[in-house]
Amino acid sequence: LLQRYALAVFWYSTFGMAEEVEGTEQAEGHYWTEHDGWMTGAGICSWAGIICHHQPGTAVSANIRTYDGNNEVTHLRLPSNNIKGEIPSEVFHLLTEMRQLDLSENDISGDISGEIRRMEKLQYLYLYNNQLTGKFPSTIGSCIDLREIDMSDNHLTGTLPPDVGQLRSLSLWGMFDNQLTGSVPDEIGNLGLLEVLYLDNNKLAGTIPEGIFKLPKLYDFRINKNALTGTIPDVAGSTPMLELLYLDGNELTGFIPKSLSQHSRLASLRLFANKLSGPLPSALGNLKSLDHLSLEYNLLSSTIPPEWNGLTHLAELYVQGNQLTGVIPTQLGQLSDLKEFRAHNNNLS
Repeated sequence: LLQRYALAVFWYSTFGMAEEVEGTEQAEGHYWTEHDGWMTGAGICSWAGIICHHQPGTAVSANIRTYDGNNEVTHLRLPSNNIKGEIPSEVFHLLTEMRQLDLSENDISGDISGEIRRMEKLQYLYLYNNQLTGKFPSTIGSCIDLREIDMSDNHLTGTLPPDVGQLRSLSLWGMFDNQLTGSVPDEIGNLGLLEVLYLDNNKLAGTIPEGIFKLPKLYDFRINKNALTGTIPDVAGSTPMLELLYLDGNELTGFIPKSLSQHSRLASLRLFANKLSGPLPSALGNLKSLDHLSLEYNLLSSTIPPEWNGLTHLAELYVQGNQLTGVIPTQLGQLSDLKEFRAHNNNLS
């Protein structure tokens, strides 16, 4: 009964919300795209987007347990469903058996209730591309089974709580295109299973925690377009899976660490639009998998290393807008995959 009540509150909070029609005194309803079974006499486990715990004696098809009855809700999946309004706290407070909550690509507003801490069995949380405001819930550290969180492309503000370090099962965390401020928690370094971390296009400040560059499974790290300062952590070989590293559009200083050359899987390295100085590391020529290298608009000063002829898969090379000197090495002509090379606004001859 409580499960049905929570879903009913969600329905009435978001289905058929009246909107004024511009230029008239009329209002029109805002209705879900899929809503089969909702608010009918059918069991909640047959409602569109709902999956429940399996009930003995009922059918199981394609690994999805469905039947016309009532049981504990484990999945609420209504992405791209024209849902408008706020998620009521009853959803988080009463649907405590939830494994997956996917309301992505809707028009959901308001903040995420701290009651989300009651969803201790939640594994997948997808709320990206909505109109959410408020802070990232600090209580989410109680949801220790979380494997993927994506709340990107919203209007979330405030800081990232240190409690995220308790989510030891997390493999994906997407928070890009929000308005987050403050520093990046050191506790992210505790997430040993993390593979993908998107914090780009926020207002984050401070330095990049060294612990992020020690995550053994991390292969895609994007924290570009923020206000980060300090240097790029110089940690040798601790992220052997790293393939994509986007640090561009910050205020990072110091040298490009030679340790980056030890990431043999690195395919895209974007460090442009910072305040990096010093030489171009010749050791980067060891990155045989690299196909994109963006170092433009920094304060880099040296010659272009002839050792970069080792970048045999490089397709795009951008070093313009620095203080480079010397001549362009003829060895770069050996890079048969190179499609675009920009080196203007330097002191090259």
